[in-house]
Amino acid sequence: MKDNGWKGIITLVIVTVIAFGVILGANYFGRGTDKETEQSVAGEQKEIDINSFGNVDPAIQSAYRILDEQGNAGGYKVVTKTKGYGGDLLLELVFDKNGDTITRMEVLEHNETEGLGALIKEPAFLEQFKNVPLPVTLKNAAAEPELPAEGAAFEDGTYTVEADQPDYNGYRNTMKLTITDGKMTEIIWDALDAEGKSKRVLSDNGEYVMTESGPTWKEQAEALAAAVIENQSTDFLSPDDQGKTDAVAGVSISITDFVTLVKQCLVQAAGTQTEDARTADAAGSADLTGSADAAGSADSGRGTTVDGVSGATISSRAVIEGIDKGYTFIKNYLGTLS
Repeated sequence: MKDNGWKGIITLVIVTVIAFGVILGANYFGRGTDKETEQSVAGEQKEIDINSFGNVDPAIQSAYRILDEQGNAGGYKVVTKTKGYGGDLLLELVFDKNGDTITRMEVLEHNETEGLGALIKEPAFLEQFKNVPLPVTLKNAAAEPELPAEGAAFEDGTYTVEADQPDYNGYRNTMKLTITDGKMTEIIWDALDAEGKSKRVLSDNGEYVMTESGPTWKEQAEALAAAVIENQSTDFLSPDDQGKTDAVAGVSISITDFVTLVKQCLVQAAGTQTEDARTADAAGSADLTGSADAAGSADSGRGTTVDGVSGATISSRAVIEGIDKGYTFIKNYLGTLS
């Protein structure tokens, strides 16, 4: 009985020692794991206290340092809010570690018009902001041609023009305008996709559908053409900043490209455009936004000029404004560290 008692005691001691060993080992390795989690991880984001800088622009919603493998700032992320056509735009901007390059942009929230301002969220627009030098400025998609003086004679004939670049839906706008006895008698507006397919035909066949109800794209294009022929002018259309007009019943599409192409045909028909003017039209662009400092920097050799969304000037400007404000904040922040 005594031998059995001693054996029980020895067994209990051995089990106790093993249990303590397991606990101590777990604590030791646990502390090692905790220490590792305290170290910075590449790509980790550390929030910047934007309220500690005094008079920060209200457009700045939040800002972060993006850490590299050594735990240093390898870049910066800024969220900005600006006013678009339909409401606030919330942009997420990522800059390089020097604050001189925007590496990417994302539209987090918007209330812009579908098919117009909402195209700021599409890859075709966003790709322009990948790894490009700052500041970013906006150019007109197409220069507005200057019409000949009132009363100028138009030469009879058929005139055709084509947009230099596709729009953000991938269609290249075309126009054919006929002058008879000095007046516009036929206007055919069309747009071709990457395969050369006509938007008029696709619309007529139900392959290009904007809405389930209402006039098709082709019907709206024809209504515009008929109104311009009746008025012998495009002035009455008065498109707004989104390229929309209330002057023609049933027309809800952007008419910016339509008006521009009609005017280009009329310039040809008047025979008043010189070679220098054509060169200026092809190369000309206008800075629509950006601070004076940003524009100055662009003139000095740095910076990037991008295309706005056709017919959505307000939305495009709001994006550039958001980038400019984020850029200014980061440069000011970096200035406090030097």
